[in-house]
Amino acid sequence: MSAVSADALGTCHYLRTVAALPVHADSQGRIIATIGGNLRAITMPEYWGYRVRDRLSSWRITAPTMWHPIQRVTILTGAHDPTDLDDTALAAITATGARILDTGALLPLPGHSEVTGWSAPPRTATRPAMSTVLGALAAALAAQRQEVPWAHATRSA
Repeated sequence: MSAVSADALGTCHYLRTVAALPVHADSQGRIIATIGGNLRAITMPEYWGYRVRDRLSSWRITAPTMWHPIQRVTILTGAHDPTDLDDTALAAITATGARILDTGALLPLPGHSEVTGWSAPPRTATRPAMSTVLGALAAALAAQRQEVPWAHATRSA
């Protein structure tokens, strides 16, 4: 069994204490968050992920956002209430190829030697509600449809 690096332990400490994220370092030194409780996440093609991030920013809301080399973006959110999934949210999720991570899912987070990265790192324990992020996704989809009314949204990725 290999020892976990000081960098990984330091990152875990920061994410636990400052960002209130339920994280641990695995035996390979990767930083892993467990989805559930007050930590939820939604992943989507980067085309939509950056539009959602920008929409949230225009509402003066910041959300920890990470990019993946497979052209996807994951946004960390607060607790998720199943009633957040109204028809508009479900339509936006389907049209954009987004996916809400299940409770208990293990999410590798960016670390010092990872191929993923933070485009907006967690700086506080505050994360937007899933309903807010779903609202931003629906708004981004509606805006795209207004820009190109003859085209339907397609999944990018």
